[in-house]
Amino acid sequence: MPAVAHQIPLALHLWQVTEPLDHFADTLPARVRAGMDPGWHPARQLQYAAARWLLYRHIDPALELHTNERGAPSLPGSPWHLSISHSPGYVGVLLSQQGPVGLDLEQPSLPRNWETARIFMNPEELAHYREAPSPERFLTVWCAKEALYKVLNHQWQDISFKRELWTQPPYPADFPCALQGGMQRALQTDTRFGLHIDQPTPDLIVAALQSPAEQEGHNLQP
Repeated sequence: MPAVAHQIPLALHLWQVTEPLDHFADTLPARVRAGMDPGWHPARQLQYAAARWLLYRHIDPALELHTNERGAPSLPGSPWHLSISHSPGYVGVLLSQQGPVGLDLEQPSLPRNWETARIFMNPEELAHYREAPSPERFLTVWCAKEALYKVLNHQWQDISFKRELWTQPPYPADFPCALQGGMQRALQTDTRFGLHIDQPTPDLIVAALQSPAEQEGHNLQP
């Protein structure tokens, strides 16, 4: 399938995955294919190959993709920051040379327990969500917090989605939209970011965040 068009003003690349595993894996460098465990579930193999195929369409394939103990990807020795996300049938890669980035993809049609909103939303978020509950509003908050976590997780550990990550209601009813969010930890300065939320297809919600170079490290020190 072709790339998924979106209205997020960042270096975001989305792909709807309808091709078989070989379509992606056969084009990857041997060292990258070697990282794909044949014992993985086929869906995980497809996610691994599709994400790296999409990444290396836009950067030098000679760059080595590493993940740390918390699963955060990086490209050591290069100027690139990146974030990768998958949802069944979709993969996304967000790139920047300006600062850390965060990306999350979710599909409204997938079955989930909507009552889990109380687990990751703070009281203000939950009150606004319950005014007009919908999969899109639920996923707007969840995706935003996932994107925030991916940026902040580089320097913080054990982040609480409910108590420390926040988004600013009210939540727009239409996409694309901008949203404010951040992290508040006891005895630390409140960290704020601007997030981009889009629904490029009826069954895909995307949240993307880029930390500007001048903001990198600002109010982020533990």
